[in-house]
Amino acid sequence: MGFLDLFKKKDRPEKSKVPLLLQALETGDAAAREDAVRQLGALGLEARDAVEALSRALEDEGKSVRLQAADALVKVGGDAHKAMEVLAALLEDGDASIRRAAAVQVGRSADRAAPAAPALVKALGDGEDRVVEAAVDALVQVGAVAVPALVEVLQSEKGGDRTRQGAVTAASHIAPRAIPTFLEMTEDASPRVRYIGALGLADLTPAGENLQPILEALAGEDWLFRAWAARVLGLFGREVEEEAAGLLESALKDDHPEVRAAAVEALGKVRPAE
Repeated sequence: MGFLDLFKKKDRPEKSKVPLLLQALETGDAAAREDAVRQLGALGLEARDAVEALSRALEDEGKSVRLQAADALVKVGGDAHKAMEVLAALLEDGDASIRRAAAVQVGRSADRAAPAAPALVKALGDGEDRVVEAAVDALVQVGAVAVPALVEVLQSEKGGDRTRQGAVTAASHIAPRAIPTFLEMTEDASPRVRYIGALGLADLTPAGENLQPILEALAGEDWLFRAWAARVLGLFGREVEEEAAGLLESALKDDHPEVRAAAVEALGKVRPAE
């Protein structure tokens, strides 16, 4: 065997690992199966032949195996929708570490994660801050395809205050990746949709372009939008003093403490003390 033959032999290991990993996935214990699916995912499209086995692993008795199998299935070019269904279910697991890991895995799938977006939005109301933080980060990575799920929870008020406040944070961070989507929303017939579009774009566009829907939100019925609008007006500072100062002064007497707090902070920026 010559030197070139040795070099060629060394150049083959990644592909040769697939059969061994598939065997470990079928016959190994939970730790071996989890390691196998993780390595198959790392091989990416080189492990395309593992799609069927990874699909079966989505029903593995081990939660960690299912978690890694979903991630691997997306990476090797398998059924992303099926993988997202599994991750969406794990986002409601009783173990916070599993919920957090599921959110992280969904985020890695970017725009292929659309089927799991509603579950991510629901996770914004999780009792564990680390899960909420992971869900927000994941929604930002998912980007524009997560906007409909965010709009639904913001409009319906069905998710509770914690979920809706998390949705505000996520929408604000998603905006740079979804500018066309938010711009289209500012022309919607629904006032709430217009508010969300304008508020989401607030730090990306000049104040004058979307100011009217923001002022409407500050005077609206939903305290969350009033607080969000007040904070946004604070971002514009003196630029909107003439239009916003009076409304912010009225908001100082708002029934909701978060609106009052946001108004105090914003007014200090819009009309700073001389």
